[in-house]
Amino acid sequence: SQWRSVTIPFKTSAASFHMRLKKNRNQKNYFGMGLNFFNDHNGDGQLVTTVVNYSVAFHVQIKRNHHLGLGLQAGYGQRRIDTQAFQWGSQYETQGFNPNVASGENYGSQAFSYLDLSGGLVWAYDNNSGRMKVQGNDYSKGSAGISLFHFNRPNYSFNATGERLMMKYVVHGNFLQSLGGSKVAINPAFLGYRQGPNRQFMVGSLVRYDLSVSYTHLRAHETGRNL
Repeated sequence: SQWRSVTIPFKTSAASFHMRLKKNRNQKNYFGMGLNFFNDHNGDGQLVTTVVNYSVAFHVQIKRNHHLGLGLQAGYGQRRIDTQAFQWGSQYETQGFNPNVASGENYGSQAFSYLDLSGGLVWAYDNNSGRMKVQGNDYSKGSAGISLFHFNRPNYSFNATGERLMMKYVVHGNFLQSLGGSKVAINPAFLGYRQGPNRQFMVGSLVRYDLSVSYTHLRAHETGRNL
């Protein structure tokens, strides 16, 4: 929520969930799926944007500790607006604002929906093959990818003017590397995107310090096997 001082504060809600479909971590190739939801209310005209996306991905082990994943996303979006809440200069008379006076504006439709398609490719590396070592500080893992959003250029206009949602190009990457013989690891990352005339690039890093390392080793004496 933001801008509480305006007549109707802006409110945005979002939630997402994703998972690996197979729980067997020894599986070399596997599927993943995800679901995300976005809802935004803003302005006196109550412009509401709602988007629900479903994604599916398939990851292939191309060599030891290296995976390549391809993901596709299909979404359903809807935008609506309350045109009766607007006030125009043509509706003001000597006595003040008169909502019964025609504004002379061509609003078009007050709501529209659209199909949104996106996709991406990601490379991932993990020297522990997805397993964290309980002793020592020997991590080397990371990922890099590229995505293309709105590649079907859906209609994005209330007035059917032909305005379409611009494609969005995204590149990203991060790498976690432990410093041998210490409890410190560094995690640099970058993110960049381009959508029409808009561009943004961010780069930064996290530093991780392991406060302690502990593990429990249970043994089944009656069977002589490690649990």
